[in-house]
This record gives sequence, C-alpha cells and structure tokens, in this order.
Amino acid sequence: MDKNKTVLLVDDDKEYINSLEELLTSVGYKVLIAHNGKEALAHTEKTRPDAIILDVMMDSDTEGFEVSRVISKTEALNGLPVILVTGISREMNLPFRFEPHKELLPVRAVIDKPVDPSDLLKKLEELW
Repeated sequence: MDKNKTVLLVDDDKEYINSLEELLTSVGYKVLIAHNGKEALAHTEKTRPDAIILDVMMDSDTEGFEVSRVISKTEALNGLPVILVTGISREMNLPFRFEPHKELLPVRAVIDKPVDPSDLLKKLEELW
C-alpha cells in the first residue's frame, strides 16, 4: 500500500467518520474529512485527494449521487476514484442495490452500510 495516498471521507455522521478515519490512518492513509457535498467538492478541488469515500444521504437523500456526477463531469476531477458507501437501500426499503454506471452513477464501487472494514480496505487497494 502506498502510504502517501490521501482519502477524502464524506459523511454527515461524525461517529462513523471518526471510526473510518481511525481505520484508514491505522493502515497508512492520509485522511481528509467533509460532512456534506458542498464541503466535499471544495476539498476535492483544493486538495485533489487520491480517492473519495462518499455517503449518499446527507443534506439531501441523494446528495452523494449528485456529488459523484459533478466530480465525473468536472474536467480537472474526472477520473478521481469514488467509492459510494450507503445505507439508502436499507433506509428506504428498496428492493434493489445500486451499482456503478458510467453516466448514472459514476463511481468505482458501491458498498452497503454497515461496512465491513476489510471489504472497504480491499476496494480502496483495488483503485490503484
């Protein structure tokens, strides 16, 4: 694992962010934090992290979907790997899971909450 990789964590649940930050720093990642889509886009444009772990339901129920689309359509950010981590299917009792799609959901992976730490680390390592 490249110890110089920076990951931006985007979630409005501060306890969840703290636990992910602890996990990622324990294996050598540098971590940035944003609590909503607006902060995430500002961080992304300013610092250009190596990857983003992005929640869906924050200030709005679909905020993470919107942020992933903005990133994919912004020339300077296009190609930035995003892992969507969400509990939306469970929260809204949806009969389906979300999957990456080049235009509709431009992310590298979708992981359902609650997240298995080893699964998340594996997905991150697969990005590079």
